[in-house]
Amino acid sequence: MKKVIGVTLATMLWLGGFGQSEWCGTDHYTQEMFDTNPQLKVDYEQLRAQVAQLAASGTRSNDKIVVPTVVHILWNTCENDISKAQVLDGMRVLNEDMARLNPDTNLTRDIFKPYAQGADIEFRLAQVDPSNNPTDGINRIQTSAAVAAGNGIKGMTNWQTNEYFNIWVVESIANFTGGGGTILGYAQFPGSGSWSTYGIVIRNDAFGTIGTSGADGRTLTHEVGHCIDLYHTFQSGCGNNCAFSGDQICDTPPSAYSTQSCEYSIDLCANDGGGDSPYPAGTPDQIENYMSYNDCQNMFSIGQIDRAIAALSMHSTLTNLTSESNVEAKGVVGMVAADFTTDNLITFEGNSTRFYNATQYDAESFEWDFGTAAYPQNSTAANPYVVFNDVGTHTVKLKANQGSDSEEIEKEVIVVSKVGNYLPFSENFEDFTELPDQNWVSNDWDEDGLEWKVTTEASFAGNQSLKMNNYGSCGLTIDQLYTSSFDFSPYSSIEMTFKAAFAKRQNNNGDFLRMYVSNDLGETWKLRWVRSSAQLESAVPTNSNWAPADTSEWKTHTLNLGAAYMVEGLLVRFEFGGRGGNNFYMDDFEVSGVFSGDLLLEYPKNGATLISTDPTLNWKSVGGVDGYEYQFDTDTSFSSTNLITGVTSYIDEYSGNMDTEADIAGLDLETTYYWRARYDTNGVASAWTDTWVFTTQGDPIGTREAISSGLKIFPNPASESVKIFAPTEIESVVIRDISGRALIEERGISSQNYSLSLNGLPTGLYLVEVSIDNDTRVVSQLQIL
Repeated sequence: MKKVIGVTLATMLWLGGFGQSEWCGTDHYTQEMFDTNPQLKVDYEQLRAQVAQLAASGTRSNDKIVVPTVVHILWNTCENDISKAQVLDGMRVLNEDMARLNPDTNLTRDIFKPYAQGADIEFRLAQVDPSNNPTDGINRIQTSAAVAAGNGIKGMTNWQTNEYFNIWVVESIANFTGGGGTILGYAQFPGSGSWSTYGIVIRNDAFGTIGTSGADGRTLTHEVGHCIDLYHTFQSGCGNNCAFSGDQICDTPPSAYSTQSCEYSIDLCANDGGGDSPYPAGTPDQIENYMSYNDCQNMFSIGQIDRAIAALSMHSTLTNLTSESNVEAKGVVGMVAADFTTDNLITFEGNSTRFYNATQYDAESFEWDFGTAAYPQNSTAANPYVVFNDVGTHTVKLKANQGSDSEEIEKEVIVVSKVGNYLPFSENFEDFTELPDQNWVSNDWDEDGLEWKVTTEASFAGNQSLKMNNYGSCGLTIDQLYTSSFDFSPYSSIEMTFKAAFAKRQNNNGDFLRMYVSNDLGETWKLRWVRSSAQLESAVPTNSNWAPADTSEWKTHTLNLGAAYMVEGLLVRFEFGGRGGNNFYMDDFEVSGVFSGDLLLEYPKNGATLISTDPTLNWKSVGGVDGYEYQFDTDTSFSSTNLITGVTSYIDEYSGNMDTEADIAGLDLETTYYWRARYDTNGVASAWTDTWVFTTQGDPIGTREAISSGLKIFPNPASESVKIFAPTEIESVVIRDISGRALIEERGISSQNYSLSLNGLPTGLYLVEVSIDNDTRVVSQLQIL
């Protein structure tokens, strides 16, 4: 079928398709340029006809297109000097949307999914500036022109458009549309005006999803669409030929005018099936399209990607911008720097943590080294899952490779206890050297180079404290401080106290301190406490670099937690927000609790298997009692001849003392045991705890003839692998550490012989559990060399 190419500037009504409120100023900006210079419209019409013809030819390149980008941040007041983190977040949203890696692709309706496509186009912040100096691709300028900004700001800072894609981020944009509403951004179509003004102007509160932004970040995606020659989906209104209606791209149904709601029944053009449209008449409007105004955008179409790639390859300015020589010169291709992130800043022992490659750029292979306390110890996956078995600081190394080139990086990962620190807890930071230390972690969330640090400049008592360097910062800064984990399970309420010192620089400074807690091992965080700059202020305002002179310039702050947070492994996160004030100091952090009165058992866990034949029973302190009594037996009645009883004398309320434990020795193999405990106060015994049960490990097959089972496992000791033979099909194999925690699980084997790789398991003693015909055979004391 012969395709009809729509070229409609002569017939198109640029401003005729808008509803009541418009946030994109691109069409008005374009019309103003054409009104000023009508020849621009003629020239652009000719160029666009060529782009449309190329897009329809089906000859587009499949090569990746990299666009070196600079973000100019124009700000008048400090809070609008947005953070690097917000810039990176805005670029993340843009590139996810371009590649169709956005998390809401599932919301594209079925009728449009066959035509929804990602583009192999990536915008990367330039690493070399026009003077050939290193840059992070962010250019900051303080100017009053950032307020009610217009096109004049582009002349203040403009990197060559044939070498950089320019984005100007401002505080607000002058409303030049003549209508109501707030303009969030506007762009320039390629070839529609001077290349010196080509790019995007966008408000900072519409850029990205964090910091000053209150939006979903897709204003940038929409405006980039214009810069790669895409119209609004309602641009040309309705018509009986898709090449001349809507955005003049046939797999994007036209709309009569802009709408903003997510009503999927919207169908403003009844005759949208004409021409080469793949859709029947009566197809609803594609409100998912990024070039609409609707709030449920999540897709570009195949035809739009064809048009965009054609535009990038048609204009000489853009072909040079994306040329191999230019992207190399701007440092946005090849191996620039290795990097990685994790899904959680704090990792819990025994929990699976995912590591994400963040290498710049285009690494082809990976070599991870997680250390001897991790499983696996090594990986070649791009984004591997890892389990750490020891609490503390662990060094993780990544080597990223691209052909013969490689880049390396190493970072520290903090692993904390699932149970946490017992109370009472106090930390005066005297033994700290630098964070992370004692499992306290600082996070420069906004990537401004300022973060919590150990300091000797001031302290409430002693020589050290923690300092948030807030002097000289401008704009909203966010920096986080994570404590180690805590065990609040024996308590009914918790009180935290700490000393803090803070001074403003001016009376109107809006700094704040927030405290969040997580009771689900860092998966979610809940805000529990906030203090404003007025509440934090402990000294008179000063413009000099301030530190408290003595204890009179410190305050005591108290915060309380209730029943919902009385769990093991609770995490606390402080978040300091700088808004122009002076330095902040923290010292003498203390945690205490009110006991619930319930005695809690701790180890061996209820239902545990593969427990040593010489276990130590542990329970948690109740506080203020005279002592504890425990019973241990092979029978739930605790009346058999195997009954073991004992008492301990109370030491104090700390749960890590010897009064809350009992050593049991010489238990039988593969035997189930029951235990319980209670406390005594003034000669009156409490009720017994619930009865917990555990089963000891089996007799090591590696140390006896396994004739009756026919199960064989060798070699033992082993280094790289073990082989398992059984008389019937093996159902599963599990490798456990000595506490019973599963480290390797292989299921659905269905074979009488199986070779199991031990790669990554550190040297030590392990337990092997093999399931055959639902009959579990346990292999203990498997030594890995």
